[in-house]
Amino acid sequence: MTTRFLKRLPLAAALLTALAGAAQAQSISLLDPTFSASDLGYVNGSWSIGSGTPELVGGLLDLDAGDSVYQSFSVLSTAVYQISFTVAGEGRSRLFLSSDVGLSNFTSPVATSGTVLNEVTDWGSTPVTASYNFNGVAGTSYHLYFSGFGSGVTLDNVAISAPVPEPETYAMMLAGLGALGFMSRRRKGAARLG
Repeated sequence: MTTRFLKRLPLAAALLTALAGAAQAQSISLLDPTFSASDLGYVNGSWSIGSGTPELVGGLLDLDAGDSVYQSFSVLSTAVYQISFTVAGEGRSRLFLSSDVGLSNFTSPVATSGTVLNEVTDWGSTPVTASYNFNGVAGTSYHLYFSGFGSGVTLDNVAISAPVPEPETYAMMLAGLGALGFMSRRRKGAARLG
């Protein structure tokens, strides 16, 4: 019995390693997520101007009422993704399917959930971290859109990632695998007696 256990140990270790690797967060690489460029829409793409005259001021994106910017990105795996950013002022963040955008004509936003929805939000004068989630579909391209309202909004530190499971998730998974192994051994024992 010990020999059988030792033979299966490498297989179990490989399975756990594969599951842990699959559970790691997929970070989406946005161009200039901290708005450190000297200009918007520079040569390698970055943030495109949707409307108005957005400005980069001291490492922050400054969007007055009527100003908007957007950037496209794709996700490689189907998962719940989180968009987060540092924000102050009054504005809106929306997410669109790239196929639903024509000549900067944004139509139907993707459904999101979290602290930021598709409506205008006043985050106040002190910068805060805001976030919302969306159900990303593998191989799909999206446009992330920000716009200013009222007295305007400032943005920084935009990030998109899939959440990493908590350690409790791994503990529950291991407990489940252990229970399956126990039940399998019990069935084999009962079959031998019967």
